[in-house]
Amino acid sequence: MKTWIRISLILLLISSLRAYKTSYIGKFLYINSIVKQSNRLVVATDGGVFLYNLFDNRMEHSLVTQFPVKFCIIQNLLTGFFVDYMGNLYRWDIGHDGKYYIGSVGAATSLGVCCEKIYIENNGSVIAYSTSGIRIGPAKPEPGTYWVGKLNSIKRGDDKILFLQPYFFIDNYAGRIDMSYFYKNFTDLWVGTRGKGIYKYDMNLRIKTDSIQIGLPFKEVHSIISDGRYIFIGGENGLIRFDGKIWMPILPGAQSGLFCPNIIKLGMADQRLIIGTECDIEYFGGYTINRLYRDAAFLGTTNGMIIAQRNDRIYFLTIKGAVLKEFKFPYSVKKTTNFGNTILILANGRVFKLKDTVYPLHILTPFSPIYSITAKADTLFVLSEIGLLQVFDGIVEKLADPFRPAVNTPYPMVCVKNKIVIGGPDGLYIFNRENKVLQKVSCDLPDMRVKTLTYWRGNLYVGTPTGLCIIRL
Repeated sequence: MKTWIRISLILLLISSLRAYKTSYIGKFLYINSIVKQSNRLVVATDGGVFLYNLFDNRMEHSLVTQFPVKFCIIQNLLTGFFVDYMGNLYRWDIGHDGKYYIGSVGAATSLGVCCEKIYIENNGSVIAYSTSGIRIGPAKPEPGTYWVGKLNSIKRGDDKILFLQPYFFIDNYAGRIDMSYFYKNFTDLWVGTRGKGIYKYDMNLRIKTDSIQIGLPFKEVHSIISDGRYIFIGGENGLIRFDGKIWMPILPGAQSGLFCPNIIKLGMADQRLIIGTECDIEYFGGYTINRLYRDAAFLGTTNGMIIAQRNDRIYFLTIKGAVLKEFKFPYSVKKTTNFGNTILILANGRVFKLKDTVYPLHILTPFSPIYSITAKADTLFVLSEIGLLQVFDGIVEKLADPFRPAVNTPYPMVCVKNKIVIGGPDGLYIFNRENKVLQKVSCDLPDMRVKTLTYWRGNLYVGTPTGLCIIRL
């Protein structure tokens, strides 16, 4: 009976996903094709596709993919994307999650759409399909066909824009200027780059007039944190700063001074971004990145101090890397949280207090193993073997039974107003403390294992192995 109730609850909760406004962000800064249809730019990237509304200056739709999308175009009625993905043509419907295989495109050089037909062009040879997926065969395209790819792009050395190229915004990190698109009035040029998004140029003034920078320089998101003004997102190959409009990559290596590119955890201390990588701890002061402490794992911050672990010891560090305190601790720390004036550590399936020494939080010992913890004011929330618990004023109360946790799986948790959000291997669980309702939310991403959560400016930022999900709460 209990199993049936749980299954019924999950089915009910999945149907409530539409109540949330959700955006999907991938590796969108690496542009493969651009086409303008009506007042929209349709963009294919290394991390998926997105539809950008030029009138409202905002992303309208997006689809995150595991692998790069070569070309993308939409129907006139904006009912779906047609994409060249891994050598195959698909129709991905807008408004619901339909994905339909149409045919193999091989090494296509252009895609076109007109009059309920989709055309695949390969160096002059054209094959037509109906937009419903029926192969028509060799065909002559209609005169009003919209094209993306070779038949509408302009290469960097093209004579049409040769006079403008000295005015291109180019740096060592923008990569090649490859696919481009002219407006019909031939005064505006949109240029796609490999790492800096899209730039707009005025053909008459010969200047850069605008840019569109949406998305991440990496696919896998490991950690997200906000300092109030910005949100910082760290991944498997770099860092990005987002102010609500512009996504500014801070790339690894000599480009920024980031010593170790694989970022594991982010934190804030003394108005500086603390960066925990797979090999050391660094900090970003706004202009440069500096190494803080070598060969240590970054655990978190408290009262302006950085908490780190090296081998079997925990260290309290200043922003300059000086050791203030150290404790011997035999377990690998999974998570830390500040609870009142106490630092709590999750390790070996148990919760420990860290003050002058380290000792178990005995009130939670009967509920071990513990999988995740988070705190808000004087209340501690715990994900345990028996479900979600609340600890307040020395009393443990069971709140919900969202799922049965698994060993060695991350379960990030955050408190947002009256909600507790838990990330799991198949999406999010949102528990409303007022009406005691538990909701399950699955973002439309190829891999929905939630690795990190942060709430900022009314949005929940969800990091996964294949991209970023942004949910309006």
